[in-house]
Amino acid sequence: MSNPEGKSATYAVIGFVPDEVARSIGKQGYGKALEVRTERGKDHEVIHIQPDHIVGVLQGASQEGETGVQVILKENATVQTMSRGVSSELRLRPITDLSTIIHKPPIFVIYIDPHGPRLPDILRELNTAHR
Repeated sequence: MSNPEGKSATYAVIGFVPDEVARSIGKQGYGKALEVRTERGKDHEVIHIQPDHIVGVLQGASQEGETGVQVILKENATVQTMSRGVSSELRLRPITDLSTIIHKPPIFVIYIDPHGPRLPDILRELNTAHR
């Protein structure tokens, strides 16, 4: 991977895995998708990485049953970020079906030639008409 300055660069996911998973990661990798927690002791946000997108894993210290890791990604690797939680905590809102709304929402589409000589006049008229 390269950055705008032309220097070589790579990307990594930094987070935490259970100690058992960290011990299972060898020179051949983990062998299955790796789930990396973004915060120690919490699983509300997890990064899911397929094994064929991983170059290697650097391991840090273990604390409270979790090991800090840096998962080095291959070029053009893809990862999935998953958020877990109760819908009310995630501030999810119901989807409103616009077909059940009785009145028409105030949405307008206006086509104007931007090079036309009357553009400033038309914009001024539209501005005053909708106040």
